[in-house]
Amino acid sequence: LSNKIVVTNKNKGKSSADNNSDASDASEESTGESENSSSGGASTSSGLSITADQLNQANPKAASDSYCSSSSDQCSTNADAVDPINNAISKYGMTRRGEIVAVVANMLFESGAWSENVNSENSEGGQGTRCMMMWNYVSQYAEELHPDEYKQLMGSSSGSADSASTSVRSKVMDLVLNPDDTFGSGFWYLVTVATKYHNDDSKLRDGNVDDFKDYVQNGIETDYSSEREKCPKGYLYVQPTEDNLKGSVSISLHVRLPKTYPRTVPQVQLVDGVGLSDAQIQGALGMSRHQAEALVGSEMIYELVISLSDYITINNSAAQAARPSFYQQMVERENAGRQADMEREEEYRRREQAIYAQEQADLEKRIVEELERKQQQFMSDQVKQQHLSDIADAVHSVAGRWAEGIQLLKFDSAIYLDPQQQQQQQQRHGGQATGSEGWFTTVALEESSTVDPLCTVYDAYPTDLQGTSMHLTDRFTVQCFSITATHYLTDNGRRQLETVRRRISDLAQIRHPNLVSVYGCRLEVLEERSQHPGTRLWVLSDPVASHDASTLEDVLESCGTIATAQTRRYLRQLLLALVNLHTAGFIHRGVAPSNILLAKEGRGRFAAKLFNASYREELIELHRMTPLSGSIGDAVGNDIRFAPEVLERPDMLGRKND
Repeated sequence: LSNKIVVTNKNKGKSSADNNSDASDASEESTGESENSSSGGASTSSGLSITADQLNQANPKAASDSYCSSSSDQCSTNADAVDPINNAISKYGMTRRGEIVAVVANMLFESGAWSENVNSENSEGGQGTRCMMMWNYVSQYAEELHPDEYKQLMGSSSGSADSASTSVRSKVMDLVLNPDDTFGSGFWYLVTVATKYHNDDSKLRDGNVDDFKDYVQNGIETDYSSEREKCPKGYLYVQPTEDNLKGSVSISLHVRLPKTYPRTVPQVQLVDGVGLSDAQIQGALGMSRHQAEALVGSEMIYELVISLSDYITINNSAAQAARPSFYQQMVERENAGRQADMEREEEYRRREQAIYAQEQADLEKRIVEELERKQQQFMSDQVKQQHLSDIADAVHSVAGRWAEGIQLLKFDSAIYLDPQQQQQQQQRHGGQATGSEGWFTTVALEESSTVDPLCTVYDAYPTDLQGTSMHLTDRFTVQCFSITATHYLTDNGRRQLETVRRRISDLAQIRHPNLVSVYGCRLEVLEERSQHPGTRLWVLSDPVASHDASTLEDVLESCGTIATAQTRRYLRQLLLALVNLHTAGFIHRGVAPSNILLAKEGRGRFAAKLFNASYREELIELHRMTPLSGSIGDAVGNDIRFAPEVLERPDMLGRKND
């Protein structure tokens, strides 16, 4: 460094080093211009400065713009360093060339030729800047340069820097890692800490190695070893396996081993590539890092060197630079695989659309056949006239829905009206829907007038009902819960929704006259490339809104009160329904007027029925933890009445709370 770094005295217009071939021309005194301003140097108030060309002579490794292309964001080139160093020379009043050479030499060694700004191996944290000052000096340096930010970060620890946590030390150190502060740290240390070496002509004499050793040992207070005269530790010189290439192709592998190695992936960098293009170096780096991740838990340095040697043996010539590397070929194969998957998915969508169109045609045909059958079913004139009226109403209803576009919902398995018949069917036929039992798989959906803040409600009409007789006007209710949050596309989110789906399937096995029956559900995952990606949960149940039924909430709003006798009757029915639910292992979790249906039984009498049992409140609980969709407000479910002990201890929610 003493021989290569030349500090130019711009005030005098000449070099203060012996044999300086870059000395300023005498004519510069008259023009006031500096030769160094064209090569990356900046003049300072003291008249001393260095240039990027001079740093390149002393530190050729960091001379190229590509030096940091394969390194971390801590890396800097000589061109990045020259202006901050000159700023520090001016700021701290450097007047002697020997001082500047000593400071720059120490920072180059400690930072690994400008490649590191932080000592990540220091478990206590806080050691960093280009001269790798320990935490006590970093703390003092940051407090002096950035007092307000320092005080805010330190907080109660401001009185004792040693008590600061690792995270606080890291944040304080970030204050002085900007270029001017980090490259100025060595000069600050000389002026503020090692003051006896500053402006003393008997110390740090120009080109005197003994003075430099004295400064390292007694000024910086660290050991001086021959390693300060060598390349940074951890660089492995790698050559190709073929002898004819060893003279023209090589690269240096830099591996920094953490304390938890080999359980942790080491930092891998490639520098000083010879006979290799930038693309080949990047390919080699990607291959080495990928292999290091694959070898975690075992010794890997030898394997990395062998693989890198094989790689640069194959990838080194200009002709091969145009050919994709192994890493690029792997990426291309992955892209080709993804393209093939997309084509298969597109073909699947086309088949689904064709099936949907055929189902629409079959539905139209079945409607016509059903109308014809209805016309021939009743023989008496009075019944026939009434039936024709029903058919006319149904035709108008179906025709209206057809004009608006019927949406079909197909369940993954057959929906049985009687769960006992489903169990018998599974025992006899292995789960396949055959025979005369009442079942169907597809329903046509028509959006209902019922408004629910948590879901969309549809009226549903079976299109392929088998083994029983139903009128076209007979219907079910389908609730569609649209879940668009990305959390529920993750494995954890899908497991949560699958748990809810299984609970609904178990609920479909329960039948009771005072429960609105649930018949089945479907969990549909929409593709990420679809217009509205996400998940939809479809739940099929008996109707929850009709001209013959109203919720208890609506009745109370209209009437205000209910007779005592009716209240006792409804209460008994609700208790029977809850006993049936609890016996099956369910908790309703939301017994409220809005979830109680008063349905007409006949002769003017009404029966109370519970609906939205369990699954709705489970979805609301998921929404409170992670919102299901941005269209669902936070106030959903706040109207549910809880016992006081549940409000204080939510984990105590059980049957007694129902």
